[in-house]
Amino acid sequence: MKRLLKRNKILFFLLFFTILSILFGIFFYANLDMESRGVVASNIDHMIHGENTEPLSFFFNRAISDGLIWIFGISIIGVFFVFFLYFLQVFFFSFEFTSMVSLLGLRKLPSILLSFLPSLFHLFFTFLLSFYSISFSFYLFRFLFLHKNYSFSPIVSKYIKIFLFTLLGLLFSSILEGILLPFLSKIFF
Repeated sequence: MKRLLKRNKILFFLLFFTILSILFGIFFYANLDMESRGVVASNIDHMIHGENTEPLSFFFNRAISDGLIWIFGISIIGVFFVFFLYFLQVFFFSFEFTSMVSLLGLRKLPSILLSFLPSLFHLFFTFLLSFYSISFSFYLFRFLFLHKNYSFSPIVSKYIKIFLFTLLGLLFSSILEGILLPFLSKIFF
């Protein structure tokens, strides 16, 4: 029961951190000057018209950032980097979503939500990976400094399976984004 409560504390803290990151993304966009908003509008126009729709490009970019989250989860100090990388991914998602809603208006909200569906899948897998990375780091901390005895074989095995599951999810979301975004941009935008 104690372990479940501790894991829930990590889960609730990560959810709070997610909400905070989303609010930062919205706040950052709201405080941009008109020149910067013009640059953002230009970038969104490039994104809508599918100038970079290679699924492998999406996959490798996301795999690098999620791979870093996984690697930093292996160390105790890496928890701070896991939080930072997770914050950046949620912040960028929130910033892009807010920018598109601001530029295209609420009447395009259903098509915007559809175009962000692959990114939502990616955020789900990143959330899952970040949760397990932080949990793994806390296991290491308790093992090394509080002298708790753990059988690390099942913990490491589960950690590796979570990473492989995340990579499969990233591949799915990248293919979806590489195929869905160009199709939706032709129909809805």
